[in-house]
Amino acid sequence: MSGYLVVDIRHWLDENEEPGVPQLKNKVEFLKELITYETAFEAGMENFPLPICRKRPGRKPCKSPLRTMTEEKVQGITGKVIYWQCPKCKDSGMVYGWEGLMCDLSGHDFEEESIN
Repeated sequence: MSGYLVVDIRHWLDENEEPGVPQLKNKVEFLKELITYETAFEAGMENFPLPICRKRPGRKPCKSPLRTMTEEKVQGITGKVIYWQCPKCKDSGMVYGWEGLMCDLSGHDFEEESIN
């Protein structure tokens, strides 16, 4: 069974919302993809592509679609939390601290913006 990753994404980002160190590039891209997917529904983008697992159990790509959900209130954490789990390889975790980042689409109304 894989470990459970818990990340305040702002600790991994620089002032330009890019990975703070090169070693975090793939992990940050993965977390941003999760955040964008999960917040897209609130922004009216219902057909956003489902995130795919990036783990490599046994050195073979898992590539299973991930299950995600957002929770409003989690004890000890300020702001919303996004959880993910891979039903196949059981990789899982949570990310928080993402509200207000560029990958957070929840503050946008793309349907309204496309009309104007």
